[in-house]
Amino acid sequence: MGDKLIIFDRNGVLGKKTLNNWVIFPNIELLFNIPKNIKVVIWSSCMMKNIKKFMIESKLKNIDTYCRKLCTSDPDGRSFDTLKPLERIWNIYPKYNKTNTVIFDDSVSKIRFNIENAILIKDIDEKDIIKNILFIIEQLESYDDVREYIKNRFSDV
Repeated sequence: MGDKLIIFDRNGVLGKKTLNNWVIFPNIELLFNIPKNIKVVIWSSCMMKNIKKFMIESKLKNIDTYCRKLCTSDPDGRSFDTLKPLERIWNIYPKYNKTNTVIFDDSVSKIRFNIENAILIKDIDEKDIIKNILFIIEQLESYDDVREYIKNRFSDV
């Protein structure tokens, strides 16, 4: 029902840090091969050089990516902590707003001011993370206001 904007964080959603390196979750390309009425972007709080490296390693192409520069400083955090105010993305994509945008992230502190649009990865089983995210996206398609779906399933944050 209408266009949707899906935002994926890099760490915790598309892959994870291990002791010595960064591991990309298997089958992440499936997240970018979804219906045309869904715009998918990656927004990470890391630096652009790390996003570019991730894009090369993951072999993902033609996906809009945003880095730390689009984030804001967290006034309540340490000097390097950031926030992801969705208004910044909506300025880039004006047809999207709080009714049709979902951000998947692993950090509640980064998205705490837009929590009604957030699905925290801690709420999704990592073993089948890609399959579970695809299921959520499929469910979201039938909602005019994605916040209703999120509130009914992920509001324990």
